[in-house]
Amino acid sequence: MTVEALANVTTPAPMAPSALRSTSLVFLQRRIVRAVARVTDDPSDLMVRRAVTLSVDAFLRADGRPEPAAARTRLMMRQLGAEQFCAGRTVEEVDAVFGRIHGIVLGAVTQLVGSDVVGQRMLSFRFRLKQFLHLQCQHTVGGLLDERTRQLRGGVASHVPRGSAGLSGPPRDGLWRAVVSVDLDLPEALRRDPLVVTQSSPLEALVPASFELDHLAELLTDQVVIGPATSWTRAPQATALAWRGAGLLREGLAFDDRLMVPCSDLAGALLVSGNTVMSDLLVTKHLSDLGAVQPARRADLAEALLHWLERNLPANTLARELGIPPQTFHGRLNAARDLVGDAIDDPAQRLELIVALRAAIPHWNLVD
Repeated sequence: MTVEALANVTTPAPMAPSALRSTSLVFLQRRIVRAVARVTDDPSDLMVRRAVTLSVDAFLRADGRPEPAAARTRLMMRQLGAEQFCAGRTVEEVDAVFGRIHGIVLGAVTQLVGSDVVGQRMLSFRFRLKQFLHLQCQHTVGGLLDERTRQLRGGVASHVPRGSAGLSGPPRDGLWRAVVSVDLDLPEALRRDPLVVTQSSPLEALVPASFELDHLAELLTDQVVIGPATSWTRAPQATALAWRGAGLLREGLAFDDRLMVPCSDLAGALLVSGNTVMSDLLVTKHLSDLGAVQPARRADLAEALLHWLERNLPANTLARELGIPPQTFHGRLNAARDLVGDAIDDPAQRLELIVALRAAIPHWNLVD
């Protein structure tokens, strides 16, 4: 669905993720990012870039309805607010940022929609967009105030809830799985199930490992990450792992369209994100030359190289899997190999290179 189509929405309809990748929408996102950077004087803030990109996606996926779009991005915006407090910004400064970007966003969207949408339809669309920006500002300020309260009380700053796993009661037999929502609160139907152990956060719960996954899917209304089956005493660690996985999906650093995403399928991304200092070290060690390539090209080169390193298949086969001409894939692979140098021929360094690529590509995709 295009932005123009949004202005005509009467009956919401599902939207394919591919519709969110048009050149016009990417241009709009970059324009908003530049506007925010001018206000905050921080053009390199990756979290702001993620917030802009995912907010635009959420607004489109919700067919221009402000409340569900804001609910989908609530946790991300509250985390952004906490980060703003840690950066020394005040509520008044956050309000000022949103105040200054209001006009820029509305102007950019109006130009993108074009001259065909006018009159009441345009007024309605602009009103919904203003509502969405207002809700985003509220969530950001809420996260800032929560972080300020935590620090004033002497608590440890925690921008993303850590699963407490609700283990204050006596140990329970059997194996348990953590269920952590990516965006929205877990449905009441799930939380009221007598087999489910509810948590302090409405985004998490524990279910017995014997809990039928088909039944769980029937109770869900939004994407969740499912932790590994563990004993009751190890449930807190498993819950924290599921929280990390949900955070990666929420921030666009991992991608999976399924309703239920097992932690095991996010293992690579979880490993890379486990120690960001180590990941940054490997990126600096192996990808400095690749990182200097023009943004429009470096992600394509990196993804071709990663695909080749991980799959160990002929280049022509990989090209077909990616849906690109073989000569294009060969060209990208050869260019990437030249940029990373001899590390590609050393088995130990190949592993480091895979970790570095997995760490760098999500950030490059967001920036690009």
